[in-house]
Amino acid sequence: MRVLLAAIIGLALGAVLIAVTGYSPTEAYTAMFHESLGSVEGVAGVLGTATPLLLVALGFVVAYRAGLFNIGGEGQFVLGALAAAFVGHALRSLPAVALIPLTLAGGILAGAGWAALSGWMKAARNVHEVVSTIMLNYVALHLSTYLVNVQYGPMHDPASTSPQSMPIGAHAMLPTLFPRTDLHAGFLLALAMVPLMAWFMRKSVMGFEIRAVGKNPLAARTYGIPEKRVILRAMAISGALAGLAGAMELMGVSAYAGAFKPDFSAGRGFDGITIALMAGGAPLGVLIASIFLGALRLGATGMQSLSNVPSDLALVVQGILILAVSTPTLSDFVAKFRRARKPEAVEPL
Repeated sequence: MRVLLAAIIGLALGAVLIAVTGYSPTEAYTAMFHESLGSVEGVAGVLGTATPLLLVALGFVVAYRAGLFNIGGEGQFVLGALAAAFVGHALRSLPAVALIPLTLAGGILAGAGWAALSGWMKAARNVHEVVSTIMLNYVALHLSTYLVNVQYGPMHDPASTSPQSMPIGAHAMLPTLFPRTDLHAGFLLALAMVPLMAWFMRKSVMGFEIRAVGKNPLAARTYGIPEKRVILRAMAISGALAGLAGAMELMGVSAYAGAFKPDFSAGRGFDGITIALMAGGAPLGVLIASIFLGALRLGATGMQSLSNVPSDLALVVQGILILAVSTPTLSDFVAKFRRARKPEAVEPL
């Protein structure tokens, strides 16, 4: 109910801003709705946009439940796509039944390894994960730019005059579920991850250990739970989901044509954090928040093209809506995170 009320307030604030700048709020919001949810094609586009956001947000939730704040989804997403580009091109002669799983596995391993590096620094040297993941984001982004550089990049496609990797094999591309949209078969896998991650966090031994360390590290150590190992595992799983998102985006979105480019991520790693905050860390809530943000992304495009609202203003309105919806859960998130770091704050597992 609080989130719904916050969304209404956000819409009202956005309408005021649109009206003050001389445009029609009715036309702007009508265009936003028409572009995102006004047709079957629009809904398919929203689901396609939400697919990578859903996986990155689920990954963030796993780390958060362990008491960690993984800001590195951006770098893990990029390296997952880059690894998928490498594997998909190197093994392009294989049939789809083998090439698709191997290409996805490349993205998963790259994302998991990159996040595990931050987990190791946290567990072994107590380096704060916020600092290490932010710094590793820049390393990943610049490394990927180097690898596809036109002049000296070892992964650069010699047939292209722009910086991009060699394309993956045609058999590595994920099938499109709806023509002329970004909705591909990866959405089904991302959708399946929602109940799987909910079960993992609530029913599995590893999920219990992750929650125990996140709620009270001192109590977890007292009862013999290996805190350092849990931190490493939680970060690796978090990065694996982000890497899977990057791989599926490369393999499923036709605009990329199976080739990695320097501007590949476009902030999806950070969008995943926003979604996790909006959802309050619940897997089902992550699904709903991902679709909501996907609708906002496409709706802002429609607001600009159909109602002549400037792109900058459309982005500001989008930001207001996201901030309004995130505020209630963000306050709960911060309060819970602070309580988790107090030894005396023991909550039921």
